[in-house]
Amino acid sequence: MGLLDALKLPLPKTAAAATGAATATAKARPAEALAPMPATGMKAEDIAAAIMDRQIAILVGWQTALDVFDKTMSSSADAEAKPQFQAVVVKYFADKLMGAMIKHAPGASELDAVVKALEGDYKRASAAKASATLRDFVVQHAKAIGQLHQTTLKERQGFISAVRARREAAETPPAAGPGPKGGGKGGAVKPRQEDVAYRAMRSVLLDTLDGVDKILGASTEEALFRVLSEEWIANATVYAGMGISVKGVVVIRLNPDYSVKNAHIQGSGGQKLAEQLLKDSESGAVDVFGLKAQRRILLLADNGWPSVILTLDENNADLSTGSYAEGDTSSLRKYVMSKGLPPTTKLTGD
Repeated sequence: MGLLDALKLPLPKTAAAATGAATATAKARPAEALAPMPATGMKAEDIAAAIMDRQIAILVGWQTALDVFDKTMSSSADAEAKPQFQAVVVKYFADKLMGAMIKHAPGASELDAVVKALEGDYKRASAAKASATLRDFVVQHAKAIGQLHQTTLKERQGFISAVRARREAAETPPAAGPGPKGGGKGGAVKPRQEDVAYRAMRSVLLDTLDGVDKILGASTEEALFRVLSEEWIANATVYAGMGISVKGVVVIRLNPDYSVKNAHIQGSGGQKLAEQLLKDSESGAVDVFGLKAQRRILLLADNGWPSVILTLDENNADLSTGSYAEGDTSSLRKYVMSKGLPPTTKLTGD
């Protein structure tokens, strides 16, 4: 019997049963997801790649949030972009989104070289040029972000290669020859310069990756749109009549049992912001109390009129004037600061 003929013979029952059982078990067993490797177990060049990839993801998230915000506030009535809004937005980008990489700890010349290559594009993206409209501001800022994105991609492989070279130099055994001179006490050999430089670089890379990871975790498009919305509200104004404009504010109305009745964004473009914030929420409800903008909280009495009027700034400082009409603001502030307020689906705006 030839080999081909033997292969065509049926398997013995025990073997067939075992094969079938193994196949059934393999089909029944769900695929196990591989746990991500901790950064401390990664090679230095893989840490470098992760830093660049996460920074690129942060830039993409910011570009997307800017685009959504621009489209949300597209009508001419909502298009005014106040200089303070522009300045705060670019400062947030420079400090919060790029800070971990740009302001990294010293000790890694390879990372220094990347930051130097990005410096021109970073400064252009971080410059607040006064624009008459939101559209003009978004276009110029997004263009600078796009250039920074391209430069980051361009520098990625060179950075990884430089880090790999540093690691390989440290792992290469020293050439055979007379032992090193000038040992320490007890004959201890001084560490090689390559080893010291590698350990310093790896430490800086790990710290930088940790910082960039934290930024990326809070840099979803929805989270960044919320940041832009908060800054827009904080810099918005509301016409109060007789030529007087007052600061934009989020009005939160509470039922007598402290549940949220509804909320309203007072300020230019408030309705559009409200609609997008509701769309972005997975639950369909918005944490209006958590918005980092001025909030006016009205605790309604049984007759529907406010019994307490509490005004908080974006840092939860009490802006109430202490007038009799405001009621017991200290008790209301104590309540909301200790218990918070639930999200609401009933959010509108101007």
